[in-house]
Amino acid sequence: MSQESTHGQYVPEPEHVSVHTVNTEGSSFTPPGDGGQQQNQPEPAGQPPAVPPPVVPPPVMPPLAIPPVAYEQMFPAMMAHYMQHMAQLMPMFQPPPQPQPRIVTFKTLKDNGAEEFRGDKMGEPQIALDWLEQMDRVLKNLRVPDADRSEWASQMFRKGAYDWWKRVDQDPHTPKPWTWDRFDRAFTKEYVPTRYREERRDEFVALKQEGMSLPELRQKFDYLSQYATSLVSTPEDRLNEFVKKLRADLRPYAALITTTDFNAAYDLIVKTEKSLDDLQATKKEDRATKDPRPAASTGPSGKSFGSGGKRYEKGSSSAPPPKRSKSRPSPSAAASNSIRTRSHPQCVQCGRHHLGETSVCWMFDLVS
Repeated sequence: MSQESTHGQYVPEPEHVSVHTVNTEGSSFTPPGDGGQQQNQPEPAGQPPAVPPPVVPPPVMPPLAIPPVAYEQMFPAMMAHYMQHMAQLMPMFQPPPQPQPRIVTFKTLKDNGAEEFRGDKMGEPQIALDWLEQMDRVLKNLRVPDADRSEWASQMFRKGAYDWWKRVDQDPHTPKPWTWDRFDRAFTKEYVPTRYREERRDEFVALKQEGMSLPELRQKFDYLSQYATSLVSTPEDRLNEFVKKLRADLRPYAALITTTDFNAAYDLIVKTEKSLDDLQATKKEDRATKDPRPAASTGPSGKSFGSGGKRYEKGSSSAPPPKRSKSRPSPSAAASNSIRTRSHPQCVQCGRHHLGETSVCWMFDLVS
């Protein structure tokens, strides 16, 4: 409060000077929240005064190596360098470009194996089928679009084939645009008659292994199966048809195969056939060991054969030893034989009476 003098004059209060100085390293530390009350508490007698913990000065940040103004000037350059680096990395993550379609010319077709087709051998439909297959392969290798294949294939037509193409292409009833499937059907209908396809189909149905080897059978099976697509439409049907055409002793073993993969099944059939052939060869050797020299046999014409199948001829040094002479029959037996012999017609070659056709005389062959 301000004090007034007795004479009514204002006297300012004396300035309050704090006895507390700024904390220094040697000053005591007063924990917050105590309100300064702990300083007024007397220290217990006989105990040393409490030493306050040392005050750690705040860390001093070093001055920036680059002033803030320099950072603002360097930022655009850093961003430009970053964008340039990313632009160099972008080609590594981009997909490869699509291959460009090749430029097809008549010379390109010829160089890749395409041949001209004249259509002058109507009696040989296989020539037309071979040409169509080769043309399809060439167009696929050149990656010609489906819409352009028929046009390029027609460039190989000559003479009668080209006349047919103009007639079909200009026909208003022909469906357009041309696709390869439509071209295939129209070409096959013209140059591969139905009769030829039916004959090949019948040949496929009647196909049997018999004396063919397995590779020969498979080659013929693959060729003829294109004319019987309804019989080999699935892998199971194709394998079943092949098993039906195997030889009789191999067929039961092949029917036990469970896989539907044709190549895997074919390999198993080849191994089975080899095992059967080895078994038959072993049995044959065993029979030959038990009976190495079989007795001479008589052929259909009555001629004698030795153990090796060799025929003994009259006057040959290798003729078999003469048989023991038998006793002559009695006159009555000879007479009965003569009567029995004369009951047959006389042979025109040997003049005797014997069984069999008169035009085939085994006795004449034996003495000749």
